[in-house]
Amino acid sequence: MKGGRTALFLPGLHGGGAERVMVQLAASLAARGQAVDLVVASAVGPYLKDVPPQVRLVDLRAGRVVLSLPRLVAYLRRTRPRVLLSTLEHANVAAVLAGRMTGVPVVLREANVLHRSAAGLRARLLPALMRAAYPRAQHVVAVSGSVAQSLRTLGVPPGQVSVIDNPVITAQFPALLAAPLDDPWFQPGSPPVVLGAGRLELQKDFATLIRAFAQVRAARPARLIILGEGQDRGPLEALIHELGVQDDVRLPGFRADILAFMARAHTFALTSQFEGLPGTLIQALAAGCAAVATDAPGGSREVLQGGSHGHLVPVGDVSALASALHATLDRPRPGPPGGGALDRYREEVSAEQYVRVLDRAAAGNPPGCAERHLALLVTSLSYGGAQTQVVELARRFRARGWRVTLLSMLPPEAFEEDLRRSGIEVVSLNMRRGVPSVRAWWQLVRWLRRERPSTLHSHMVHANLLARLARRPGRVGQLICTAHNIIEGGRTRELAYRLTDPWCDLTTNVSRAATQRYVQVGAVPAGQILYVPNGVDPATFRPDPRRRHETRAALKLGGAFTWLAVGRFEDAKDYPNLLRAFAQVQAGAPGAQLLLVGDGPTRPAAQAQVRDLGLNAHVQFLGLRGDVPALMNAADGYVLSSRWEGLPMVLLEALASGLPIVTTDVGGTRELVRPGGGLLVPPMDSGALARAMLHLMTLPAEQRARWSEQGLHLMQEEYAIDEVVRTWEGLYESRAGGHHA
Repeated sequence: MKGGRTALFLPGLHGGGAERVMVQLAASLAARGQAVDLVVASAVGPYLKDVPPQVRLVDLRAGRVVLSLPRLVAYLRRTRPRVLLSTLEHANVAAVLAGRMTGVPVVLREANVLHRSAAGLRARLLPALMRAAYPRAQHVVAVSGSVAQSLRTLGVPPGQVSVIDNPVITAQFPALLAAPLDDPWFQPGSPPVVLGAGRLELQKDFATLIRAFAQVRAARPARLIILGEGQDRGPLEALIHELGVQDDVRLPGFRADILAFMARAHTFALTSQFEGLPGTLIQALAAGCAAVATDAPGGSREVLQGGSHGHLVPVGDVSALASALHATLDRPRPGPPGGGALDRYREEVSAEQYVRVLDRAAAGNPPGCAERHLALLVTSLSYGGAQTQVVELARRFRARGWRVTLLSMLPPEAFEEDLRRSGIEVVSLNMRRGVPSVRAWWQLVRWLRRERPSTLHSHMVHANLLARLARRPGRVGQLICTAHNIIEGGRTRELAYRLTDPWCDLTTNVSRAATQRYVQVGAVPAGQILYVPNGVDPATFRPDPRRRHETRAALKLGGAFTWLAVGRFEDAKDYPNLLRAFAQVQAGAPGAQLLLVGDGPTRPAAQAQVRDLGLNAHVQFLGLRGDVPALMNAADGYVLSSRWEGLPMVLLEALASGLPIVTTDVGGTRELVRPGGGLLVPPMDSGALARAMLHLMTLPAEQRARWSEQGLHLMQEEYAIDEVVRTWEGLYESRAGGHHA
């Protein structure tokens, strides 16, 4: 970070999440050697004592933000800080006005999704003032993807917005969790405690939490503690007495030792009507609490990863909330999620992203200049293996502080809402399958010129060719094209690859065998293609006995040996071969079951084949599913019958799930299924496929377990997503011109 003072402006130091984050951020910037001023309209509130001595506190002594504007202008003219960072809506409006009057660049931090406030003059005026002010800021930081989306209603261009997660998990976090807490409700043998925290105000909707808890308490011993202070204390206390739960509900007020409570509570409940990025929910997960949250506008779904790390319930639904609380209290406290799920909220990650944004603003760069902006172009956005990998890369780079846009040639079929909630822009070129479109090419070119991504990374043949055609007119600095299959069409496409190769910086493929073939057939010149594998998050697919039991029960599998196959119903996957093989398996093992996940043009024919073979009672067509990790846990073996492949994502997921594998020997499958870790058979040979499946089913459990262990070790050593992301980041940041060897 360059020289000059950095100023952070906010109304006061009250006990809210925004105030806590700004104090923490001031400390983080100061620890990096930056001269920091924490400027407040009025120096009051419980966080006053947490301002570190190396941060200069500037008290404008204005009482209210509206009265602080002249003094803020005077401070800026006198001190001339290199940049001003502001938070909370009314303070942000004042900061933009002051910045315009003094020439100091202003960065706004928006902590909430835009919403309708209560009636009153401020409620009517503030949105209009925000629409006038926010687009005039140098840059706007949104704390979640949902907040970034809502900023568009204020006219803030996407290129002027960065999503930066709050620095919630600090270096002091473990010590604060371990702090002593003298509270009788946490004595051994006491009923489990449900914890809520936040200002006692309408937004947090603690009334719904209290009503839901009353239903829980009627059925089981439990206690509820709500930490925080605010204007709704009186009504909430009256409700507690009205429901007769005063012996089991406490409102202790604001507590600085909230993490000590989280370390001991069983479940954390967030019942907000709207949020920005709920820091208390992140802290509770990191502390090991079970989590229940309303699926409100804001970042709750993003934090819980769509429900993977806790229960999501409708806003204001007392019964649904009570049921979710029952479900969490029925199980042991889960502990923190693994796999680096919360790393993006670590202090050092967030602070580094703020440093980059503030440096750019201080240098007077226009929005988006020198920003690490990754544009990912795909043919389609669906539940296919290549698309799933691209979506995971988008999420990982977003968590590493990159601005990420995912562009789909066809209208999105999956992932769109979750991507937007994660702060990832989704753009559709709205093409029709099989129909070339000059209009879509020109739309892409105009988007590239306007947004100026630092890297354009295309995936799959159609997107690769379109990206190459758009590269020069779109003025793209770096273009990388990734093929996900060993065969992406006939000689015409291979020739198209060769002719357009000079227009990209690097071609990659996901399997070694495919990389070699592309050179052999002349699609890419030797030395100008690189092998970069797909990657999987081991934590997402790790074996989970509870999830296995629940999923098998839901599918009514009983104790049957269950095979799983996941993929698009198309010729390449050769489902007729698999179904003929499974009919032979049934003759030798009549109780076996087969789960088929996916959709596509050949599905009706596959369903007819199942009827003709008399397999209706043993084959389930599950369609498109978003719970593949749970299905992997439910299965006993994985089978792949493809005629051709690249490096199949589903096999990586099966390895991460500990499943033994039977697969056709095509593309990169031999790279994943090695001797002693699974069975390879020739493609289009249903007899060989059936014999391998039956052989695997008859293996002793100990041998199948050894196969599983070998597969898990291989996946973690060579295909862990974090290592793959580091490889891509190195390529993106090299920014080398011309071809890469």
